Amino acid sequence: AFWLRGKQLTKDKKQTSAVNLPSSDFRIPFSDLSDKFIQINKAVINDLTALEIDKTRDNVMASHHKIHLTNPYLEPTFVNLCLTIPTKYKLIESTERSLTYLWSSKEVDVKKTILLDENSYLADVFIEVFNKTNKALNERLVLTWSGVSVQPKSRGFLGMFQQPVNNQRTPIYFINGSVNRLTNLKKISEQEDLTGSVYWCGLESRYFLSAIIPREQNSQLTAEFGAKQAENKDTFLYSGVALANTIISPKEKAVHKFAVYSGPKEIHQLKAVGIRLDESIDYGWFTIIAKPMLYLLDFFHAIVRNYGVAIILLTIFIKLLLHPINKKSMKSMKQMQALQPRLKELQKKYANDKTRLNTETMQLFKAHKVNPMGGCLPMLLQFPIYIALYKVLWNSIELYRAPFFWFYKDLSAPDPYYITPLLLGVGMFLQQKMMPSATADPMQQKMMMIMPVMFTVFMLFLPVGLVLYILVNTAMSVTQQWMYNHNIRYRDLLKGDFRLLKAAFAKNN
Repeated sequence: AFWLRGKQLTKDKKQTSAVNLPSSDFRIPFSDLSDKFIQINKAVINDLTALEIDKTRDNVMASHHKIHLTNPYLEPTFVNLCLTIPTKYKLIESTERSLTYLWSSKEVDVKKTILLDENSYLADVFIEVFNKTNKALNERLVLTWSGVSVQPKSRGFLGMFQQPVNNQRTPIYFINGSVNRLTNLKKISEQEDLTGSVYWCGLESRYFLSAIIPREQNSQLTAEFGAKQAENKDTFLYSGVALANTIISPKEKAVHKFAVYSGPKEIHQLKAVGIRLDESIDYGWFTIIAKPMLYLLDFFHAIVRNYGVAIILLTIFIKLLLHPINKKSMKSMKQMQALQPRLKELQKKYANDKTRLNTETMQLFKAHKVNPMGGCLPMLLQFPIYIALYKVLWNSIELYRAPFFWFYKDLSAPDPYYITPLLLGVGMFLQQKMMPSATADPMQQKMMMIMPVMFTVFMLFLPVGLVLYILVNTAMSVTQQWMYNHNIRYRDLLKGDFRLLKAAFAKNN
């Protein structure tokens, strides 16, 4: 984020006139260089852990290379006035929650006022343009976020396998009723403009958003975005809003009003801002399912005060909710396994007559009341729920630097000791061994046994919170499969009837 709740603990070393705004739990540094935000070396961000630039590669403060942004700043440009973008503004007024800068030329005075909201990550930006001449001026203001690097370079050999978990930056805008992202840099190597009803536009990473919100809503606003290459060959993004042309009469002024949100993509904060800013959180195709999942996660967290435990409880809750569907799937797969010898006989008998083979196979299924798709359809019905939950955990700022227990200090980071991915691999292997096979093909069965290994390798680089969800889900699947194989029902256990459970343990021992 470009500014954050927090308290600055160390002073800036840059040779600029920096001004700190102490606003309750805010401590926001501005400089007089075109409103650039000064690097903060260490900060405490509301209830998150302390962040240090030298130790944190995915920090959310402004710093070259190592942090979320690279000296980002709000850059006003006056297109029609042909004014050189000022490099230095003069601070003319400062209060507890506001700063006012002034820049003058022969034609105009440009005054910029930044007013902070004490209780949110929102700020109001007022830009006044005063016409000092004796003739009318036609001006068009463009307010742009600039100076954001695309993403950090890969870290070592394994970096090529890792997605940039927190640092991938993308231009984003909400125009004409929908959110759009620009993930292909080849398409934005040159500036692109889109005119319409622009609610907001800006730059995002997975967990953070900085958006410019024009207060002058009309259909003639333009969203601008693009990428530039710096001297060190790094690619920097920019995104902004261009207002419609404004005629300023002699000795008169035009006032342009913006709001700027810069902070975490936390759904309650974004909803409080309004203008559908919460749609910047990407839940994929199943948003209608994902949002209730997020509220459930918050509900469990409010009870246990630990997001790791909340993920476990949410996963168990969803798994129990879907148990009737899972049970139908397991029943169908077991029936298919029982028919495998008969199916093999038919395949051998009608090897040269595919039509007769299909007819006899369908008659066999009908005679035994078996649906060949019965094992797949219930699983397909669950996919939207699991994908939605996956997206919630993948994009939730709630997991950012959220501790679990022991050495798990950040649920958004990969498992440092690979314990959860390895446990997941073991769990998936057990699941494959326990599940009835719907096919007798040895090659397909071998491929199914290789899947746990492939999945384990893939999980090594995913956030531990996400792996924890898949691990608990797999453990629940193994448990439910074991219970089904031994005819153990939840209702019997809830009634205190443990006879089948004891018999199953005695049989296994």
